[in-house]
Amino acid sequence: MDLGTRLRLWREWKGLNQSQLAEAAGVSRSAMCQYEGAGKYKLSPSQGTLAAIVDALGLSMEKFYGRTPKQKKAAA
Repeated sequence: MDLGTRLRLWREWKGLNQSQLAEAAGVSRSAMCQYEGAGKYKLSPSQGTLAAIVDALGLSMEKFYGRTPKQKKAAA
C-alpha cells in the first residue's frame, strides 16, 4: 500500500477531512491533497512533515505503518 492511500485511510478512520488534518499538522490543504494524491499530482512529505501528520492523527509511526484500518462503510 502506498503512503498516500495509508494517509487517506487513517484520516478517514479518524473522521477528519483533508482541511482539518492539514490544519492540525501545520500544512496546507493543497499539500495534504498532494500527499494523498496519485500520478503527477502526488508528492511525498518530508520526514518531519510526515511525523507532524502522524502526530495530528494521534498515532505513533509504528501504528501508522502497522495494520491499516478497514474502510468505513458509507452512511446510507
